[in-house]
Amino acid sequence: MADRWADALGAARAAVSKDSSAASRGAAQLALSDASGAALAVGSGPDAGAAVLDLLAQSTLQCWVFGANPRGTGVDRADAERALAQLAPARTDLWSMASRELDAQMLADLRLILDAWVKANPDATRVSNVRFADLASSNGAGTLGAKERERAGAILAAASARAGGADAGELFGARMLWYLSRYPTLVGLQAEATAARIADARERDERDGRRAFAETLAKERAAFGEILAEERKALAAAATTERKAIAGSLGEERAALAAALATERAALADALAKHREASFADLAREREAMVAGIKDAVAASGATAASEREALSKWATEERTALADDLETRLLKAIDRAIMGAGIVVGVLLVALLVLKFIPSRGAAPKA
Repeated sequence: MADRWADALGAARAAVSKDSSAASRGAAQLALSDASGAALAVGSGPDAGAAVLDLLAQSTLQCWVFGANPRGTGVDRADAERALAQLAPARTDLWSMASRELDAQMLADLRLILDAWVKANPDATRVSNVRFADLASSNGAGTLGAKERERAGAILAAASARAGGADAGELFGARMLWYLSRYPTLVGLQAEATAARIADARERDERDGRRAFAETLAKERAAFGEILAEERKALAAAATTERKAIAGSLGEERAALAAALATERAALADALAKHREASFADLAREREAMVAGIKDAVAASGATAASEREALSKWATEERTALADDLETRLLKAIDRAIMGAGIVVGVLLVALLVLKFIPSRGAAPKA
């Protein structure tokens, strides 16, 4: 059982060291190394029954810490989940192995006792130092109620009694050999944990150095900000003085320009008035000449119109006379044609009467 749990702890250390921050990796390595050392200590103890209970307690509580309260240990949630993925199957295997040494009722009571300890110690982060014997003691770590302590003591006594049937000396020697064979591993774990602490301390020193540098930089930035503010005030004062001087100079130049502009405006108005008077005189002369020309043109037009009117009247009279003569001629010709036509009609009628007179009637009898 101790080997299975120690192997799972080693796999968990490898899992959290792959992709982790230095602080989380160091905290996880420390917790898992302590758990590995505790597993070796428990596995090599003189009481095999107590060792079984201690391994069940440590595996269950260590999985609970990584699953429920990893932040309290300084381990990131992702690292705790990677470690738990290695530890949970081993915990299940340990409970299955313990069923060969403990009956079902003892295992059920053991689960209830561990659940009671978790409820009594919800903020616990280090469980590698918890031993099942402590749960049965009123002075133990994470003291339970009297009922739970009594039941824990009964389970511990029963487990120890079952394991006590074997030769204690032979068993203890075998466990010591087992411990000695794994002692180098324990030394390596301690060295690894020490190296992790050194790396964490170095990273902490670097972090503190960066923090100190940031504070120094902030102070220098603040000092520079004060100097810049003073320079800005001085520059603003100088700019105000220059602005006033420029405003005064501009005011004088504006006044001089206004005076020059007024003089130019007066001269321009005088020249414009003179030009307007000359233009009005020229315009009056041109108007008089135009009126005289119009009068002459009207008089000439009147004479021409009279001549045209007289010629037109003469032409109209001649045309009227010619038209009357032509109309009279046409009327006489028409009358002559009408009289001639009437004579022809009368002649035709007379001929017809004569013909009718000489033509005998169909109903009359011929004369004898």
